[in-house]
Parts: sequence; C-alpha cells; structure tokens
Amino acid sequence: MVSFLHASSNCSRLQLMGLMPVYLCQTQFFLHEMIKPKTTLSALILLTSMFFASCKQQEEGEEDLPTIVPVQSVTAMMDGNAFNATLIVHEVLDGIHVFVCSNASGDVLTLKMTNIDLGEHVINIDDPTITYYTGGYIHDQTPAPSGSINITEKTNYRISGNFETAVSNISETGQTIEITSGAFSQLEY
Repeated sequence: MVSFLHASSNCSRLQLMGLMPVYLCQTQFFLHEMIKPKTTLSALILLTSMFFASCKQQEEGEEDLPTIVPVQSVTAMMDGNAFNATLIVHEVLDGIHVFVCSNASGDVLTLKMTNIDLGEHVINIDDPTITYYTGGYIHDQTPAPSGSINITEKTNYRISGNFETAVSNISETGQTIEITSGAFSQLEY
C-alpha cells in the first residue's frame, strides 16, 4: 500500500505541475494494482511447469527414428553406358510435366509427358518425349519416334516406372543412341 500511496502522490504532484496528464496517472494506478508481483511470479511458475510437463522424455534404450524421405532416381543404359542421375528437377510447363535429369558428367536426360497416369505411354514426336543431351548435341525422337514410358506406381505425388527408346541426332552427327533399361523411381511431381 505504501508504494501505491507513493506512486499516487508522485503522480498527483506531476499533475499539479502540468507535467503528467490524468490518463497516465490512472494507467499507472491500474498497472500497479492489477499486476502484482505475486501474480506475475505465480503465472511464470505455472507456464514453466506446463512447458516441462508437455515434453516427452525418451525412454532408456529408445532411439529416435529418422524420417524416411523417398529418394528420386533415374537410371538407364545409353548404348551400353550407364546413366545415373545425380540431379533431378521437375517443372510443369504449359501442362506438360518435364523431368530434367543430369549425371555427374553433365549429360542430361529429359522426360516430358502430359499424362502421368498409370500405364504405358507410347512415345511420339510431341508427347510424351525423351531427349538426351551428350557431347554438346541434343538427341530426340526425330525422325522416327519409338519406345514408351511405362508408369507402374503413382502415390503421394510421386511416380515410378520404366522407359526405353532410341534417340537420334540425324542433322548434326547422324548418331542414334539406344536407351535401354531405363527406370525412374519416386519422381516427385
């Protein structure tokens, strides 16, 4: 009570001198009376107790289980040479799913398809397509598309399946590359 009287008398003195408006004195009185040190300490103890009570203690011998995140992969044989993607990027461009897959050598395999439903999708000039960039040249299905992309699993915005085709660079190198044993797993779309 003494501190209230002291605060009140200081407030009154400042009001009389015109240095403190009335509403500040009322606010000071409200804060002093309503928020008492014992109430603040009790609230702090209660909140601390609730925090520690909500923490689950790990039992002895119990291990934290890691979160399993499916790993995307794309592999294939390019004229008998292994292609293993080290980076896979997905974009949707004008409704077409584009999976760009590159390996450690900088070769790039691109799978493009509008339809990502389960089943076999026969490769043609427009959709779906597979292109392969190697040695500074782009190889695609022109002039004669062949092969297919087969989606065997589709769950939680991920697809898995296989593919085979032949890609050519007729105009620059005359080279055709046979892509066999192509497989993709857990591609996120």
